[in-house]
Amino acid sequence: MKEEEAAAYDENNRDIIGFLNIYRVKMILLLVFVILFYVVLFSLLNNASESNPESKPYIFIIEIVLWVVLVAIIVMNVRYYNDKDFSFEQLFRNLFSEKTPEIEVNVHRDTPRRAIQETSTGEVFHLRKNIFNYNEAKEACGLLDSRLATYDEIENAYNNGANWCSYGWSDDQLVLFPSQKEYLNQLKQFPGHERDCGRVGVNGGYVKNKHAKFGVNCYGKKPYATEKDKEYLSKYKLSGSVPDDILKKLREEKEKDFLVTPFNKNKWSEIG
Repeated sequence: MKEEEAAAYDENNRDIIGFLNIYRVKMILLLVFVILFYVVLFSLLNNASESNPESKPYIFIIEIVLWVVLVAIIVMNVRYYNDKDFSFEQLFRNLFSEKTPEIEVNVHRDTPRRAIQETSTGEVFHLRKNIFNYNEAKEACGLLDSRLATYDEIENAYNNGANWCSYGWSDDQLVLFPSQKEYLNQLKQFPGHERDCGRVGVNGGYVKNKHAKFGVNCYGKKPYATEKDKEYLSKYKLSGSVPDDILKKLREEKEKDFLVTPFNKNKWSEIG
């Protein structure tokens, strides 16, 4: 049985390699064809300009247009493969190599990375800024070496004391946030804000529109609290209260980066 599986595996590999070799030959033939086409075309244009000097300016313009079109086609194809990760050296090495073509990938992170806590287990953490659609939420978690949190993980975080009054995209296109009874009772001190943070438990549900903007609930190793985060946590207030000048300044500064929310008003992380 193992011998049959090995034989099938080798046959599949040969098929794939054969296809890639054929593809490489086609690419080389296409390149040769384009070069020959341009050589013949420019030769005809030169002959035409010599036989009819008056047409020379027009032929010169046609040549310029053809060169611009050729360059534009090359640029568009390079951009199609992502100009940050595209390698001409690797392309030509693959075209004229007998080995299976290689893909050279360079990962670029334009967004600064926050330091991640060195813990053995993950936890749910929330990005508070309402600027993410569903696909962007996945990417945001990925930048922090995490993924979208599931409903069960958010419920478990709630059972351990999680509380943030801010909707976040979660797995399966859910938009959720946890609210603690103690926190909601404190909100009752502020008339008109009693219902600001929903009901006790996990609030929210499924949102059909993937392009709607919310925060994000990630699951992974939560980023370390920066000094600004610690000061923000020390100034943590209920949503119905008016923030003082220091808190307002901190919030404005933190808007420049991912605004990672504290686990609740008493501590930064579920783990510690």
